[in-house]
Amino acid sequence: MRISEEKKRVEEFSREFTRKSGFNVFMSRYRIKTILEHCKNRGTLLDLGCSYGRIAKVLSPFFKKIVAVDGSKKLINIARKENSAKNISYHVSLIEE
Repeated sequence: MRISEEKKRVEEFSREFTRKSGFNVFMSRYRIKTILEHCKNRGTLLDLGCSYGRIAKVLSPFFKKIVAVDGSKKLINIARKENSAKNISYHVSLIEE
């Protein structure tokens, strides 16, 4: 699959993405708990596929810097709007890029 096709697919997916219920909400709670248990250094955290930034937002007090990346411009814009923590930088990019 070409990068341009993947970008289009990600944007289509973001229209259907929910942050209020379902498996993603359940898993984000587990991810946060696990990250805090295993990250002893707490310098920089790379949050790939950050979607609307919930994990970055919750973890921002525990890390010096968080780099949050998602392929969906729509979801990154939501993350920026809902979280103004100075130690988080948001980027629209696919992992392949």
